[in-house]
Amino acid sequence: MINLIPGTTLTTLSTSGSMSSAYDNIWIRTQFTGHEFTDTSKVDYFYTLMFSSSANPGLEARSRISDHVPVWAKFRVDKADDD
Repeated sequence: MINLIPGTTLTTLSTSGSMSSAYDNIWIRTQFTGHEFTDTSKVDYFYTLMFSSSANPGLEARSRISDHVPVWAKFRVDKADDD
């Protein structure tokens, strides 16, 4: 199994609005997803754009949406399933 989000990547906003913890992960078993995973995965720091007019975008996102920032991975669905 591999984690598509590096373990040192912070994905949770603290009460001050800064990044604080690495709670959110995406684990896959490459023997089942080796052909589908596209080698693309990210943490989406959307709040920096969404709340760019705020004095503290991280704190604004934490209070209005969530203290967790989204993590995502891209998989192909146009190939035969390999499991």
